[in-house]
Amino acid sequence: FRRAAERGESQARGLDLLAVVAADPESRAAEVLRRAGIDPGALSARAGARAGDLVDGGTAALAEGSVPWADGESSQQV
Repeated sequence: FRRAAERGESQARGLDLLAVVAADPESRAAEVLRRAGIDPGALSARAGARAGDLVDGGTAALAEGSVPWADGESSQQV
């Protein structure tokens, strides 16, 4: 909930949770992301940066951009 508090909000959003889970290199979520070819650290950074920019609770944060693949390339959509 620290990310939410830094934005002045009392509740965490979905992207706050994604950012935290993906940031932990030992988490099962990070392992699954890596196996899917997605860089968990880059995803965490992007999700965390975007969580405060949205009024929809973060559901569309990654939709307009791309997923950071582990090989440095980007996908067209999530």
